[in-house]
Amino acid sequence: MDQPTETDPGSGSGQPSPLRNKAWLALLLPLVMAGPIILLLLLQGSESVSGRFEGRGGGPGSWAMNVDKCVSGQSQGFFGVELYDSTRPGRRVRAVLDPVRGPLIFLRTSPSGGPGEQIPPEQCRLLDLEVRFTGKRVNYIRGLEGRLETDCDPIQGAAVFSGCY
Repeated sequence: MDQPTETDPGSGSGQPSPLRNKAWLALLLPLVMAGPIILLLLLQGSESVSGRFEGRGGGPGSWAMNVDKCVSGQSQGFFGVELYDSTRPGRRVRAVLDPVRGPLIFLRTSPSGGPGEQIPPEQCRLLDLEVRFTGKRVNYIRGLEGRLETDCDPIQGAAVFSGCY
């Protein structure tokens, strides 16, 4: 005895209907919906940092760092970034754009805590800091981009950064 099968009534071919098995639709729909969201999340958190700073004389002595990581200062209560060399833990340049005093630089060359030693602006022949919002947020932290160029005693160098959260 023949079993009745569901067929596509408009085809007249007697072939089983593709809508009979809707499992493929249940698998495909979440992938189509999640694809753009995953792409947006990947692009949103992309960090791009490059630069080099060198120290001469002064308290910390001679040193160098290649900047390859940045973090927004929002979570620590300042408008600016912290620039790091991931191969040298403890070395950090904190660049702050203070609304009253202007650009400020803090230098930390050892793993000790705190913001580091402030470099007085009077010791700088050049201190150029630009910090802007990217318009993106990650975990309520606003992304930052910009650049820092400095020629101070005891630090000189430049860095360009974007995607700092």
